[in-house]
Amino acid sequence: MNIVIIGAAGMVGRKLTGALVASGTLAGKKIDGLTLVDVIEPEMPQAADINISTRAVDIADPSVAAMLIAGRPDVIFHLAAIVSGEAELDFEKGYAINLDGTRYLFEAIRQAGKSAPYCPRFVFTSSIAVFGAPFPEKIGDEFFQTPRTSYGTQKAIGELLLADYSRRGFLDGVGIRLPTICIRPGKPNKAASGFFSSILREPLAGLEAVLPVSEDARHWHASPRAAVGFLIHAAEMDTAVLGARRSLNMPGLSATVGEQIAALRRVAGDEAVALIRRKPDPMVAEMVDGWAKDFDASRATSLGFKAEASFDEIIAIHIEDELGGDLKK
Repeated sequence: MNIVIIGAAGMVGRKLTGALVASGTLAGKKIDGLTLVDVIEPEMPQAADINISTRAVDIADPSVAAMLIAGRPDVIFHLAAIVSGEAELDFEKGYAINLDGTRYLFEAIRQAGKSAPYCPRFVFTSSIAVFGAPFPEKIGDEFFQTPRTSYGTQKAIGELLLADYSRRGFLDGVGIRLPTICIRPGKPNKAASGFFSSILREPLAGLEAVLPVSEDARHWHASPRAAVGFLIHAAEMDTAVLGARRSLNMPGLSATVGEQIAALRRVAGDEAVALIRRKPDPMVAEMVDGWAKDFDASRATSLGFKAEASFDEIIAIHIEDELGGDLKK
């Protein structure tokens, strides 16, 4: 079993790498090789019995994809992306990475299959940003895709390509529409949704956080631990049950900002909540208002994907995984 993780230096990529190294297996097979790829050099984990290599490359370079596929990996995790806020501010960069880079990978796989049969499992991280308002009460997998951001448009196109290349037998694709991942550890990224994490992460660390939207704002969330579980399950599942519908809404938790804050109060008290500073940002508020708020993820859950049921649980996972189980840290 040889695996490539594209976007391995990101938060989810690092956690996925750690899970695979700790397990040493995927889909019941021993992991022999693991290639970690990102625009910056990913960290090299320690694994005595896995051949691990790291590469700093730009997938928007047309020559890179063939190099990554040259070893004919069995599983490819494609996590690399220019996130929502940055893709909206830098139109060309968003399309170069999120669309062109993805298509170069698909084409490199197709070309590799011309010399000898080759059909790897390709796990594509999509997003709930592929959907745009107006929304039903709960969004199902059949809801039409009318994204209202460049990022969502790029991911929607990627889903269509994934389905077509899978239909043609060039690859065996699974698209997972990730909820907003919360609580993201580390420093904020350029995603417009970053405040959903910061209003919990910073107060838990005794730091001030800025809230740019009202407490009535509702959104769809899952923890980093759940995201890693989604990716691994997508790599191991029987794709025959997917048919032509290769992309799935991942399960998650629909909650308002007020419900997030209430959970923070239950876990860390009024002192932590007092560190949240309200500073309305009309641009962010408008973007959030156009995002999906709740989902019917019954198809994914019936196929074995799992997520958290409460924000108390999401906060507890952050404390356990990032703070060593101790709020004082």
